[in-house]
Amino acid sequence: MHCNIAQKAVAALCLGLFFYLVPAAAGQTEQELARQYITNGGFQVGDKPLLQYRSEELFIPASTQKILTALLALETLGADFRFTTRLYLDDQHNLYIKGGGDPFLTSEAVLNICQRFHRQYPQITTINSIYLDNSFYQLNGWQVSTEHSDNPYDAPNGALAVNFNSLPITVAADGTISSGESQTPLLPIMQQKAEQLNLAPGKYRINICYQDQSGYITALHYVAELFTAQLKKYAIRVNGRPQQKKVPAELPPALIYHSEKTLKEMTALLLHFSNNFIANQIFLAVG
Repeated sequence: MHCNIAQKAVAALCLGLFFYLVPAAAGQTEQELARQYITNGGFQVGDKPLLQYRSEELFIPASTQKILTALLALETLGADFRFTTRLYLDDQHNLYIKGGGDPFLTSEAVLNICQRFHRQYPQITTINSIYLDNSFYQLNGWQVSTEHSDNPYDAPNGALAVNFNSLPITVAADGTISSGESQTPLLPIMQQKAEQLNLAPGKYRINICYQDQSGYITALHYVAELFTAQLKKYAIRVNGRPQQKKVPAELPPALIYHSEKTLKEMTALLLHFSNNFIANQIFLAVG
């Protein structure tokens, strides 16, 4: 279904050029032709513009590139594709977490992973250290994200990211800092970011890398803190500090988590919310 929607949307993008190059048939104006073929969208040809139809109206998704991304992903990976996140456990009880680019690795998903880990390994009550492996994508620099914006849609992309790489923070009138959502526990990184930015009372969702030159390291610490907090709910304590480290080649996976949502479901949400982070994660998965 989403392929058909995307294909129609892509076709609509070409209509502006078509109307410009081809004379109107049977006396029809460009506006009449546009109304005939475009039910949810608009176009503009040129800055002047030379031709336009509903060009000042807002539509979802806001970017036509997201439609192309969704179509490409569905045709390349398949509608039933699911992202994977893999956990590894070595002899010293170090826990490796290797990301596979899941755009929806949320607090609920992490809690689900920790619950499954506890059920599979009930004898594990202590983790020595958490090692974070984001090598699935070879990314250099900031990509399309920016440390100069606090907007969550400017959050950086990567193979291992939680909660869309944005922090939900609430600051009370008395300055008390808490998590901005019930499913996400209060984490040290929330307190640090709120104090760093000197946030006034209110509710926020902030780009994890805003005013932070350490970039992806901060994002990985967010992953480690969330896993640490969710593991604690199953009486599993993490002792050491998190580190960025690749999984040893000889280590077999202890747990493989498949995203709850299929690619078809993800692209539907991508187009509905016009979410940059989800779009970029899906684009990276296409390769």
